[in-house]
Amino acid sequence: MRLIYEDFSSGFYYGIRTETTTYYVLDANEKLFLVIEEWNINGDKEYEGVCYLLKNAEEIFKIIKTMPRSILVDVEFSISVRDVTPILEFADIHEEFKEEVEKLAKLIEEIFDHVEEVNEFYIVKSSPVLDYLPEGNDAIVIEAGNLFIYRVSLAELPGNVKEDIQKILGTEVNTGREVIKLLNLIPSPP
Repeated sequence: MRLIYEDFSSGFYYGIRTETTTYYVLDANEKLFLVIEEWNINGDKEYEGVCYLLKNAEEIFKIIKTMPRSILVDVEFSISVRDVTPILEFADIHEEFKEEVEKLAKLIEEIFDHVEEVNEFYIVKSSPVLDYLPEGNDAIVIEAGNLFIYRVSLAELPGNVKEDIQKILGTEVNTGREVIKLLNLIPSPP
């Protein structure tokens, strides 16, 4: 169960054409809320983002799935500033969702003291290697092109996995952390 809202903008930054796409992703199964910015600067793509663990993601999902996806922008802003005013203002524009907005605001307000920002969160370019990484709870890795979510171990790689990954990458790796670094690691801001 996943909801995605894309917000696109373009313009010039120091005379260079720049396009920005922000992806707001609520994944109820993983209990994650992701905000990923993709910067396309003259064809070169760069990424940055933030990842929140939401214990009540399923309840939030059930309300938002009946509303315009643009509410995800207000949800993110409300979580980041710990204030539900942006969500409540959504009802000023979309009066037909007033009841849903009030329920959503209450759910978001309840998690302010419990929302966790994921520290080991990485956005990487697509690679078949990601399918070989052992599952674990050390880090959350997002495949930039298609927003696939991987929960991975960054520890020592098992022998057979290590060999398979080395065949694909063409270089020696010993840990999941080394693999992530080789996948054109783009860390999220601290």
